[in-house]
Amino acid sequence: MKKITVLSTYSQDLHFQADDTFIKKRLGGPAFFLKKTLDQKNIPHKIKHGKLYRIAIRYTHNGEENGTVLHKPPRNKTPQIIKTPYLIISTILDEWPLQISGYKGISFIDLQGFARGGKQIKFPANAKPFCVKGTRQEVKYLNPGDLRTQKKECLIVTDGGRGVKLFFKGKRYSFHIKKPVETTNTVGAGDTFFGCFVATFIQTNNPIKSCENAIRQTNTFLKSHER
Repeated sequence: MKKITVLSTYSQDLHFQADDTFIKKRLGGPAFFLKKTLDQKNIPHKIKHGKLYRIAIRYTHNGEENGTVLHKPPRNKTPQIIKTPYLIISTILDEWPLQISGYKGISFIDLQGFARGGKQIKFPANAKPFCVKGTRQEVKYLNPGDLRTQKKECLIVTDGGRGVKLFFKGKRYSFHIKKPVETTNTVGAGDTFFGCFVATFIQTNNPIKSCENAIRQTNTFLKSHER
């Protein structure tokens, strides 16, 4: 039986150096990396996705990457019923809704796509998520009331090689990266972290262990040559 429904997106990624030199074309998007991580963790899941996005990814001189959407398909049709006990929503833009009204299970939301619109993010009153993950910049787009609420439930704030902050049931935990991986290609790192966190949390119900495990797996991912 499937444990998790994943509402996400695949993309065709075109990778370029900072000087626009073409590097490679490959399958990507949050759905690609989430599936890979959930498969590794042996978590039964079902990926629901729409049409393929097309993204140009340019590595910058400061070791980060910028993504430009070259092709944006129409928004996906919202599922009427989701029966799995867990739900992940992770988007490129706003192709999926922020929450599924009436969903009774435990939901995990990645802010990455919703924050790219540059607008305040506010969850529906009848569909608050259990866990929200975002970078330090993405979390700034959260509605102040939702931000306070999530800190009392589960909020993960990632900050690259500087570490991770976890707010769980009103308590704050900090995780430092002892040896940050130096790389110009971090594509998929956030999705790998989130997928591992969710998988470990489902298996252990321990948010601290889930963060520690997610950090280790993300470092391993960044060191690999098969990204």
